[in-house]
Amino acid sequence: YYKYAINLYKGKKFDQAINTFKKAGDQAKAVGDTKLQKKAVAYIPKVYTSIGLGLLKKKDYENAMAKFNKALQLNPKYNKAYYGQGLVYKEKGETENLKKAFDKVIEIGPEGNKTVIKTKGIAQKYFIAQGGKAVQKEQYDKAINLLNSSFVYGNKDANAYYLIALAYNGKKQWDKAI
Repeated sequence: YYKYAINLYKGKKFDQAINTFKKAGDQAKAVGDTKLQKKAVAYIPKVYTSIGLGLLKKKDYENAMAKFNKALQLNPKYNKAYYGQGLVYKEKGETENLKKAFDKVIEIGPEGNKTVIKTKGIAQKYFIAQGGKAVQKEQYDKAINLLNSSFVYGNKDANAYYLIALAYNGKKQWDKAI
């Protein structure tokens, strides 16, 4: 069952894969193969996350979030599901929730992990873009907070410093603008 489930997963037959991974886990448990049981059960959150990412691409944010939540219910330390949640929040413009989800990815994932690296890059660009929009709307305090948040996720970005200078200039705080 396990190898068949893997093939279903690779073939993007996700609903069948979930059921087959469950059967593989149950069968492994019945014969006392705890190693295989754990492997089979560990794949299920991956499948739900894959489904969620597909729904995200279709802009079906509600159902995508439900799949990411299901993945996290099964494995609360699966950082790719938090990454998916963060992407949903990004598309919906929910900055605080995005920050929480992306911070969780970074907290859980080891440094150098591909998902962590992608998350940091996306978060940094998001906060710089949102900071730039806030500067354009003359929401200078908001801009400064957003741009400072961008520094948490990556190397200091020259554009972020430029936008912070513009925000302080707009606030007529010349010393901080320099």
